Amino acid sequence: NISEAFHSGEEKFKRHIENLGAEYIFYSHDLHGMTTYISPSVKKLLGYSQEEAQRNYREFLTESEINKKSRVYSELSLKGIRQPPFISELYHRDGTTRIFYNTEIPVLDESGKVVAVEGMSRDITVDLKSAEKLKQQEERFRLLVETIEEVFWIFDLKQDKLLYISPKYEKVYGKPIESLFANPGSFLKTVYSEDIPMVKRAYQQIEIGKGFDMEYRISTPDGLMRWIWSRSFIIPDEKKKPALVLGTAFEITDRKKVQLDKNLLAAIVENTEDHAVIKDTNLRIIASNKANTLAAGVKSAEELIGKTDLEIYGDHPHVRQYVEDDKKAMLLKKGE
Repeated sequence: NISEAFHSGEEKFKRHIENLGAEYIFYSHDLHGMTTYISPSVKKLLGYSQEEAQRNYREFLTESEINKKSRVYSELSLKGIRQPPFISELYHRDGTTRIFYNTEIPVLDESGKVVAVEGMSRDITVDLKSAEKLKQQEERFRLLVETIEEVFWIFDLKQDKLLYISPKYEKVYGKPIESLFANPGSFLKTVYSEDIPMVKRAYQQIEIGKGFDMEYRISTPDGLMRWIWSRSFIIPDEKKKPALVLGTAFEITDRKKVQLDKNLLAAIVENTEDHAVIKDTNLRIIASNKANTLAAGVKSAEELIGKTDLEIYGDHPHVRQYVEDDKKAMLLKKGE
């Protein structure tokens, strides 16, 4: 009869699944949710003996939010409606919890009536923790590259494909990120024409496994000139061949302006006819312009570095007066 045929098939099912190892829990329960069979693997995965696990499946479920859906799936399976795989959180015998990936199938008799539910569960707790850890790492990476001042990018040399470009690109270069993904070389349109050859040569070095460190100028859509300091680092594969390129681009316009202003001032001081000299607190020379160097009777400023006026010009009254004047100047407050 139908009942005998069912139990015969159930015994065959049990023997088959018990030979499949301990990575899965196989089970069946009746229309009331009472477990009628559970594989020996329940001992390894949940800590219960087969006898201890002969209970209503609902007793294993925690109060986790994910079990709200899992309960619905199981109840619909009991009604004969096959459900997609679902996740549930179950209590381990030691009081901890485990996450399982479940597949259930309603068992029907010849008349199409549901007589039981059979299922298979796989412990995915470790997988989920690894996935969560990876997600956290990705989130930290995202926060890092989105908050630093540099534009950060990753390029796959083997696929010849831009993998990542930080949002800062749009602020610095004034171009949408999408344009760079569509054509990684499109940023060259922003580079000053005089600097393009240098930039191209630098990027060509990547193909032979060499990074670059350079400064160049770009023009933004609103006509502003910006200085960019760009660097790249090569990441080799297991065969030590160039595989990935990590790059940064940092706007240094303000720093460059200060540097250029200093260079201009230095050039003016160096070429003025007035004597200009810088001394440390011990009144030893640390810098001298051309006029002062010539007046000292030496060929280069390096010959004066580290010396005092007395050592250079000799112990004379007017030289001692220079020294005294310098000492008084050191005592003056700013603005006096």
